[in-house]
Amino acid sequence: MHHSYHQYVFAILFTGFAFAPVRADTPIEAQLREIRETWVSIPKSVNSGRYESTTKLTRGAWNGPQKIATESSTKQTMTPAGYLVESRTHLTDDGKRVFDGRSLFVANEHYSASLLDAKDLNQFVAPDPPKTQEPNWSEKLTERVKTRVCLPWLFPTDTFSISDLIDPKISDITKIEPLAGGLIRIAFGLRADLTPGEQEKFRGVISGSLTLNGDHHYRLESAEFRFDPLFFQLTTIQLSYDKSPHKDYFLKRIDSDATFIGRDKIPATAKSVVEYKCHHNIFCDPRAFYVSHYGLPEVKGIQPPKKRLPHNLFFEQPIIALPD
Repeated sequence: MHHSYHQYVFAILFTGFAFAPVRADTPIEAQLREIRETWVSIPKSVNSGRYESTTKLTRGAWNGPQKIATESSTKQTMTPAGYLVESRTHLTDDGKRVFDGRSLFVANEHYSASLLDAKDLNQFVAPDPPKTQEPNWSEKLTERVKTRVCLPWLFPTDTFSISDLIDPKISDITKIEPLAGGLIRIAFGLRADLTPGEQEKFRGVISGSLTLNGDHHYRLESAEFRFDPLFFQLTTIQLSYDKSPHKDYFLKRIDSDATFIGRDKIPATAKSVVEYKCHHNIFCDPRAFYVSHYGLPEVKGIQPPKKRLPHNLFFEQPIIALPD
């Protein structure tokens, strides 16, 4: 009798939990999962990558003339040896182009460090001590950075990821609309039941729409983002890509228009043009991921790679392309 009782309890538990029915994806959830899986699959075929972008930002009064406010350039490189980001910024002051700053972020298997060059003379300083890498740093780098370097259009404003915007766990998506030419439009909105950490992924976006190209890796073709009305109001973007068949997801340009409320509480507009050069499966000098490459003392106890490549300084000829 005792034995039968335990068999009975085991049967209830086994039936109730092991064979509990699993809710099937709705058609919208299934399509969103296919889109996100397509995006994830692209970087898996890339060993290393680099993109260079130049941005020109203009601002002006509502329906008034635009003036160049900021020019910036960014270079991001990722290889198995490390990760490197270089940024330069120029401001426009009374019609004159003025250097504003240059920064580097270097990361390797041992540490990461931020460097500054205040006068653009290749004279770097490290404002803070390098940070020791975590044991699983390489895995995190591959997952996060490779996607950003290989598919910069997933981060069209360089702040949030559109993959998060269409995540049904945190985004309210009620309709995916098919359009002509293999395009689809996805309308999304910020859900009201999100935690502060989940809301942070939206970076102020409260709703919008994405137009994706189902014939070309679901790449982003255009988008509209609505922000908190107390600050930004609306940003629209249009993207263009490399026309080569095997590079149809290589981003070439992003044009964006934004309306917002200025500090004087008067509506204003901003326009930006970001041009890209993307490279996959490249090779660069592994010393470029260490602070000693930029004239600073190497971190105590760290021996940077000694391999020298047959090219000049990293930023002059940074890439030795490998055959496709």
